[in-house]
Amino acid sequence: MSKIKAVLFDLGNTLFKLGKEEDWDWVAIHKEALEKIGLNIDEEKLQQAILGIPKEILTEKGVLYGEIYHFHKGILKRILESVGCKDVTNGKLHAATMSAREVISSLQSLNDDALPCLERLTEKGLRLGVISNSEGLTIIDCERMGLAQYLEFVIDSAHVGVRKPDIMIFQIAIKVLQLNCKNPLQPDEVMYVGNELETDALGAKAAGLVGVWLNRDDQRIDSRVPT
Repeated sequence: MSKIKAVLFDLGNTLFKLGKEEDWDWVAIHKEALEKIGLNIDEEKLQQAILGIPKEILTEKGVLYGEIYHFHKGILKRILESVGCKDVTNGKLHAATMSAREVISSLQSLNDDALPCLERLTEKGLRLGVISNSEGLTIIDCERMGLAQYLEFVIDSAHVGVRKPDIMIFQIAIKVLQLNCKNPLQPDEVMYVGNELETDALGAKAAGLVGVWLNRDDQRIDSRVPT
């Protein structure tokens, strides 16, 4: 294996904790979001609307792994239909959805090992970056949590139009690393670290990078990639 010269990271549940959706105050989150578009819905009505949403929808995996925007947009549409607001424009629905996403973002926190890891890698002269399946707020999240100062670049799937595990998003990162570089990096000189085996580690490996699975939950070891 070539000497590693750059390390790229996933964001959610890798560098920071996304939190558990069962701990979220669903009424407060969506009340604030709807107020941003001029809808002041009574809390009791809002709570009843949320209680009417099947629990399996509120706890689906998509909430935590890159589908937060579409998840909240769907939840808000259900709420609006339940309280009789069916004429909200797509523009206002988008604004409310982004507001809900920002509230959720504010509830996230760094993993304890994130900053020490980035500091150590920076001291060793490694180039650092982030590739995240998100909805356009990745750089804001990185800045808010103090990560941006260590990162050379951030690639957000919403901005480049392709999502992990598609090899194209990893290839975009390689091209960024090769810009203005006297000795362009090769894919096998770049390590990608993420908490999802298929999406992160194997996706990166398929693109020629060194994919590393950050197995925080002590799941079954997979011999295809290092952990």
